[in-house]
Amino acid sequence: MNSMTQQLLGSDVKPQMITKTERSYKVAIVHPSAGVNWSGGTENFAIELTHHLSSYFEVELLAGAPCSPFYYPAGGIPRTKARHLLRNPLVNSVFRSFSTHPDMVIEHLSSFLPCAMRLLRKPADLIFPCNDYGGLAMAAFVRGVMGTPILFKAHTGLTGGGQSLARSLRFRPNHLVVFSETMADFVDKQRPNQPVTIIPNGVDMDRFKPEGNHIDLGLNKPIVLCVASLNRNDHKRVELAIRAMAKLPYGSLLICGDGPERAYFQALGEELLGANRFAIQSFPFNQMP
Repeated sequence: MNSMTQQLLGSDVKPQMITKTERSYKVAIVHPSAGVNWSGGTENFAIELTHHLSSYFEVELLAGAPCSPFYYPAGGIPRTKARHLLRNPLVNSVFRSFSTHPDMVIEHLSSFLPCAMRLLRKPADLIFPCNDYGGLAMAAFVRGVMGTPILFKAHTGLTGGGQSLARSLRFRPNHLVVFSETMADFVDKQRPNQPVTIIPNGVDMDRFKPEGNHIDLGLNKPIVLCVASLNRNDHKRVELAIRAMAKLPYGSLLICGDGPERAYFQALGEELLGANRFAIQSFPFNQMP
């Protein structure tokens, strides 16, 4: 691994360390749903990351639709479009026979070759897959051919007893980023020699602050905020948040997000909490209040 890669993967790298002469170092960021699904956290993470890194490196974002000046088509079928295919009973039955998230499987399988071919023809100095094990598998394939190192951020924590994180470790990313010491301890037990850095999830305090215009949603206060995609099959546990709020005699729940089962959560929230204690709102990523 060259010195530039080591700088980028280091836990204490700072923008001022990187000079303009090193700008030709190329980082490929991968998420086939970026630009298609604007309610997903990892999709927006990939877009924001590309924007920030572009000040210091040459970047390319392999995404599902134009969403950045550095966009290149990832190819394949993004998970949101895969859900339309899964409306076919036969297709749905086949994919659900071996996966609880068939939409993601379709995305991973269909984007593997297009992304791999791009990175083989136009090599990067570092691959940063943001779409879970599908991107990791593709990046590991390219690394096997080209030797390109992989940087990966674990987004799902220790959901399901750490199954997702353990699966990611099988691909042996050159460096792993986690957001808690608990996750780092889990990694150390699973794969003691795995290079790992802890970077807690942060909030942009210049953007999210008490000052400024407020939206009056007509909800009883205090208001509890839940930000999540609305899908009963994922790990966000939105239904638990609704049922927990229903056990309190006061306060409201505001859900910010969207997804294929928004109608289900809307009906459940109104049933258990009522219109004056529950609301779902969706905001484009670049227009978040």
